[in-house]
Amino acid sequence: MFGIEGFDPEWKSGARSLWHLHGADLSGLVGRRLRACWLVWDSSDDSWFADAPVVLDFEGRHLEICHNKFDELDIAWNRIDLLRPILWRYDDDGPMPLSWCDDRAPELDRFRGRVLRRCTLEEWVDDDVANGMVAVGFTFDNGGFLVSNGLDENQIDVRPVGSHFRRVG
Repeated sequence: MFGIEGFDPEWKSGARSLWHLHGADLSGLVGRRLRACWLVWDSSDDSWFADAPVVLDFEGRHLEICHNKFDELDIAWNRIDLLRPILWRYDDDGPMPLSWCDDRAPELDRFRGRVLRRCTLEEWVDDDVANGMVAVGFTFDNGGFLVSNGLDENQIDVRPVGSHFRRVG
């Protein structure tokens, strides 16, 4: 998908079922330092290609997060080789100039090198189209952030994120 070798998402919905599948591994990140946040970068307009996975490096353990539609989430571990080129093409316009870039999310700079204190799933609870959307939450000694659904793409929100989220796990 998106020309990213190794990225074969298994879309899941529902915070409790996602926690059942990934809770132990997410909890296992606690105590590790955040080393990098890898994003797919579009060099044609110098922007984040937010449809592709966010890869967080916790001392060599790569957590891969990708949102789809309004409520689907793929969580995976160490399957994407960040050194491999991304070979995705526009329909008729040729290759899309995409590549993995480390730390193009300046809002996360203050968390680099910090020890993760808690990793949770956060479920959006409100009477709107996003109801049931699941975000992955990260808490450090100096704050935290979520990788959430920005309406069919990934979004990064630095905490506090508001009262519409319910913690699961």
